[in-house]
Amino acid sequence: MGSKYRVLALVATSLALLALGGVGASSAMAEEPLEQCSGANIAGQGSTLQLIAQEVWSSKPLVTGKGFNSSKNPTACEGVQGSKAKPTVTYTGTGSGAGQEVFGANLSGLKPSASGDSYVGSDEPLTETQMLEIDKEAGASSGGQTLVIPVAQAAVAIIVNPPAGCTITQITNEELLKVWNGEIKLWRELANAKPNGVGEACDSIITLIDRKDKSGTTFVFKSYLEEIKKGVKPCTSALLWKEYAEPAHNLEWPSVCGGTYKAATNSGGGGEAEEVEKTSGTMGYANLGDARKKYTDETGDHYHWLKLEKTFEAVKEFVNPGVSSGGEPSLTSGEANCKKSNYKLEFKGAKIEPGPDDNWSEVSGAHPSGNENYPICTLTYDVALVSYGTAGYTEANKIGTTTGDYLNYVVNEEGGQADFAKNDYGPVDAVVKTFAEEVAQQVGDNPVSFKVIPLKVFTLSTEQEVIVEADAGTGELNFLNLQAKILNEAGAEGGIFLNLATLDTCSLLVMLKKGESCKMVIENMGSHGLEWLELGRLLVHLEA
Repeated sequence: MGSKYRVLALVATSLALLALGGVGASSAMAEEPLEQCSGANIAGQGSTLQLIAQEVWSSKPLVTGKGFNSSKNPTACEGVQGSKAKPTVTYTGTGSGAGQEVFGANLSGLKPSASGDSYVGSDEPLTETQMLEIDKEAGASSGGQTLVIPVAQAAVAIIVNPPAGCTITQITNEELLKVWNGEIKLWRELANAKPNGVGEACDSIITLIDRKDKSGTTFVFKSYLEEIKKGVKPCTSALLWKEYAEPAHNLEWPSVCGGTYKAATNSGGGGEAEEVEKTSGTMGYANLGDARKKYTDETGDHYHWLKLEKTFEAVKEFVNPGVSSGGEPSLTSGEANCKKSNYKLEFKGAKIEPGPDDNWSEVSGAHPSGNENYPICTLTYDVALVSYGTAGYTEANKIGTTTGDYLNYVVNEEGGQADFAKNDYGPVDAVVKTFAEEVAQQVGDNPVSFKVIPLKVFTLSTEQEVIVEADAGTGELNFLNLQAKILNEAGAEGGIFLNLATLDTCSLLVMLKKGESCKMVIENMGSHGLEWLELGRLLVHLEA
């Protein structure tokens, strides 16, 4: 590769680096958190895909043993934990786009403190640009304020209300793409659509219902359409499906292709499902919970969701978005069929496991092939802040305390993650579970961070001596687990060719207080350049 690398000046512990998408530790002023459950009442808004989950988590409606104000879980505030107070949480489903914008993303210019909300929900993992926009509006122009926490898995169901006398139970990926491209316009063009009587009931036009508001669910659905046939624009459209998914084009559809599109009358996933349920001859998409919530007649067959084709290990089959209750339309809820979803990051044409410092806006669980379960699954996220004082909130420590308490409950395996039974979601999978729990611990607190100071330029196949210095607080460095990602000349990921030459004063396990430091030596044993290096809880970024 030939280029030289240097170690960046700031390195975060796991608690700081787990702000997904590359958010590091904040050097801004941070308030001291109060005793658990002694904070103020808080509010949040955003993703409507999360709305049903947020209602369960915030104990609205009150369900014995579930939710922040009803659970005996140690992370909850049911009246026996911490100060024994019961601060409340109110969540409003306004859409992912609206939630992002009230927090200052998408160049809205809005300050999070002005919204009255201490966290927002988003089905889109924020890009680095969006996080920096929020950082700026939250009083931290240098970055490090924004925390992005995966809180649940959800399935996006393909919902239909075929014309009277026409039945359909499943759809292939190719058909799904052609319908939304406008290439398939009539119900009878779908292989599984059959008249259930005499006549030509399936000869009518498919009306495509899309969201009224900017939506993370729309982002996920359009991203999935891109995955079916990558890099192919719908007919004469100027945009790819992945470009239609982005905030600037989230409400746009390729109408030039001849499809019949109609925006839902009401906002949110519930509005989308409602529009399909009441309008014959329509197809749409919605979170499984919203799709099931609008189904009110177990004996009817006019409104339901379709089984969708998925391919795993060369075997094709059609699967439901839900499990437990059979996945069929029912008044009895189940769980999202997402338990074995494969969340991968595309890197130089290959799929790799995402690391804590990777750009999670590129991570997706929606894949037509490679998933053992329903193919349109997604992580949904909550966005919070490290320091509410820096962001200008009134009673910042009380707001930060409750926000931290609540989100720690939400991601707790036996707390909020256990509340999903019969609520049409799924807990975050093993790849992100630890990340979610640890990043939630930063909310409203001052994370520990470390500086790595290079003493000489790091070149290929040479040793690099560095000093590790505690920048804030007290933290533990554990060098027992050494990992590295190597890039070869073509940019593909290579093997791990890194040697910990000498720990010197760092030793295998060391505690450092603010201002204290230790020294170590690392050596690149490979012939290619380093992208990043992880030493237990220490992540060393390397830059060309």
